[in-house]
Amino acid sequence: MVENNCYFNHPILPVQNDTYMVAGPTEYVSANPLTMQQGIGAMGHTLLTLASVAIVNGKPFILSEWNEYGEHPFHSTAFMHTVAYACLNDWDGLILYNFHTSENPDDQPADEIRNIFDVYNDPAVICQWGFLASVFLKGLVSPARHHVNVVYTQNDLTTLPNFHAMPLCFLPYVTGMRNVFLEEGETYQGQADAAVNAGFLNDGDLGRAKHGVYYAWSPYRDAFRRELDADRLANAARGSMEIRPGVHFSDAALVFDNIAEIAHMGNYCEFASLLDGAMKRWGVWDEGVGYVGGKLISETKEIVFDPANARFSVHAPGFDYFSGAPEEEIQLSDKVSVRAENERITLALLPLEKKNEYLLTALGKTGTDRQSFNPGPEVMPGFAFTMVRMDGKLYVETLEGSLLVKAGNAKLIALDPIGQELGEVDGEPVDGGICFDIKGEFAGVNYHLIAE
Repeated sequence: MVENNCYFNHPILPVQNDTYMVAGPTEYVSANPLTMQQGIGAMGHTLLTLASVAIVNGKPFILSEWNEYGEHPFHSTAFMHTVAYACLNDWDGLILYNFHTSENPDDQPADEIRNIFDVYNDPAVICQWGFLASVFLKGLVSPARHHVNVVYTQNDLTTLPNFHAMPLCFLPYVTGMRNVFLEEGETYQGQADAAVNAGFLNDGDLGRAKHGVYYAWSPYRDAFRRELDADRLANAARGSMEIRPGVHFSDAALVFDNIAEIAHMGNYCEFASLLDGAMKRWGVWDEGVGYVGGKLISETKEIVFDPANARFSVHAPGFDYFSGAPEEEIQLSDKVSVRAENERITLALLPLEKKNEYLLTALGKTGTDRQSFNPGPEVMPGFAFTMVRMDGKLYVETLEGSLLVKAGNAKLIALDPIGQELGEVDGEPVDGGICFDIKGEFAGVNYHLIAE
């Protein structure tokens, strides 16, 4: 099997005097994978992009160490984001780091964050844990129907261009993606719906692929610049039409004459748009999925990532989820909608075994009530690290707003973190169902919803 480790908002080690030095910190829900090479570079990539570099075609894959630590007050999005895309890409295992760093079970308080690497008292993780596990282990998010291979030659493995992550910043958000490493020769012979050359150097033959995507960061075939190849891309584009200057399309291939012009120093939006158009012309993806109006929409239409508006959602047959900046009304399912007054909110609706019963989770910002952010050392002009301290007591922001349930009769019971009942939220009949006004009267983010 193959494994990889990756983090988002990971502090710089060693930690000094309980102060965490971080690059940013960045809010996950608005981290655009298509522009993340700008500014702080690779540290701003999502966990999906960071993990996808290690997925090898034909091998089981486990993300064996990962987390999004709580320097940013709203960080609950990262966990379902990773789980949902792991399902789409058919990953085999997820191991979150870390439940508890201490060797003793009872030497840390429940109401303080003494170590940011622990998740035992991070509400953004623990209060979602049950449905995260259910979604992944039960496969509630559908795997992709199509697959794309990113193809590396032996020459590619001798160098690493600055913008090598470009295809990883787009493909796994839409379809099933795997890496292929050519061990003998330079000809791809796989059966994926499309093959994209890694393009570190100017070699690799995708002529036997169903559809090939060609580009090269260097005009040379080798890292030592001994073998110039002026004909490879031109031959791949033979018989194609030029759909814009320097970009050629045919039934067999999409060819970029100068990928640096398309990548715009790390802004991959134009590359994604052109590749998306080719996939639709080839019939690999349907209209309405892929890169649509700045959104990344999975080919199954279940996952929508809208970083420009800081929103991420999943709507699958057995599960509904929303995280980020609230719309005026969040349509969580055909039966449940939410009006949230929170600046940021995560909502999950998971059907239980009993018919018409659900686990509802609703949480906003989390952290400590005296958490502080101060400028750290400047590492380059215009960019400085941030020094974060997790002082004070642990808090979690509960939902403030209203829940509308389309049902003749409904009951909403607030739960504590281990599932014990805290009390019942009052509901009022309204046109179309039952409305629950939630004003923070219960210290809980999980609810048992019964709607009949």
